[in-house]
Amino acid sequence: MKYTTDGRHVNAGICALIGVVGSLDQGDSLGQALFILGLIICAIGVIRSVSYLIPIGAVMSTLGLWILLAYQNVESLTLYVAPVCVGIIVLGIYNRNVFSNQES
Repeated sequence: MKYTTDGRHVNAGICALIGVVGSLDQGDSLGQALFILGLIICAIGVIRSVSYLIPIGAVMSTLGLWILLAYQNVESLTLYVAPVCVGIIVLGIYNRNVFSNQES
């Protein structure tokens, strides 16, 4: 039964790769695909408690959002900085909860 879970992960990864590769020709679709895929990776990291997936998904989602905003010709700098600010806030909350038991 161990290999059936590995097979599901491989199938999900292949499907995600096909979706991203399929959207490479249009930047708007690529941004949307990376944004959604990054959010899914973050959610899997949180639900399964796999901590190294969370920053990977966050970076991928942020890059997808930046690509999407660039193709929509959004020039407001606040919208580009907002995902980074949210990431820093979440990282601070995470560090406060994880390292709260250690002495300062």
